[in-house]
Amino acid sequence: MAESDLTFVAENVGKPVGIMTLRNQGFASLEIGLLAVLPDMQLRGVGGALINRAASEARRLDKTYLLVKTLGPSSPNEQYARTRGFYYHTGFVAIEETLEIWGPDNPCLYMIRPINAGI
Repeated sequence: MAESDLTFVAENVGKPVGIMTLRNQGFASLEIGLLAVLPDMQLRGVGGALINRAASEARRLDKTYLLVKTLGPSSPNEQYARTRGFYYHTGFVAIEETLEIWGPDNPCLYMIRPINAGI
């Protein structure tokens, strides 16, 4: 996945603290395939900066939306509840939860953000 995706690394004092991959599947959205920030760097704006970078790439590629798939709320998981909260905070909205992607034990929630939305 990361070999063919666009990959961005967030750094702090020259050390990597976050990573994001973006996948262009040729439609109206640019998909975030991976977004991860080191635990001790969370809640410091690193994830938001990566989302802003994704929005810049989406504009450059003439995309209308950012898309992300994450674990849906019908599967209780505190970590993924925080992940969804982060995406809501950065302008994403949930559009569909499905069992067709990852199976019945891992509901997939599709979330989108218009690229002109700000944090």
